[in-house]
Amino acid sequence: FLAGPSPRDKNVIDWRHEAVSYLSSASINYDGTIFIPVPEGRFHGTYHDSSTWTYDNQISWECECRHVADLIVFWIPRYIDEGMAGFTTNVEFGEDIHSGKIVYGRPENAEKCRYLDTRMKELKLPVFTSLANTLHHAISLLGAGAYRSNGEVYVPLFIWKTQQFQSWYSNLKLAGNCLEKAKVLAT
Repeated sequence: FLAGPSPRDKNVIDWRHEAVSYLSSASINYDGTIFIPVPEGRFHGTYHDSSTWTYDNQISWECECRHVADLIVFWIPRYIDEGMAGFTTNVEFGEDIHSGKIVYGRPENAEKCRYLDTRMKELKLPVFTSLANTLHHAISLLGAGAYRSNGEVYVPLFIWKTQQFQSWYSNLKLAGNCLEKAKVLAT
């Protein structure tokens, strides 16, 4: 999930284009799902939202996608006067900080990021100052990933890959049960 400020002005290029280009480059060749929290028309420059798009639907979609994402990559090029304030980003960061799924970065000169930096350092997590390094770290954490379906997608990769979880899950299935949903409350 590519979390961070979204441009409010159509003349400002969304940083997520650079992120997608990096992830799909020959040297990285990322083959997983990328959640882009921008309506498709806006992201691709047509600026026509789907007839079913609503602000409330957008919020629900973003919350659900952050929940099922193995990692939430926060890139925060916060420049308030340029329309990249990232106020919603602050809320999402606060909701996700203890999920065990955050990778965080921001340009050296990004504004008003000191609090986020401090919180990451308190958790002994790195703060990156280039988008490429932020994404590279995310890819290294994902490794080969793991295919999951249905309720399994709610189990973060770092839990899915543990022997303890796999043992529990095997027993759950052997007993004739299924996993419909899961939620990590804290790590």
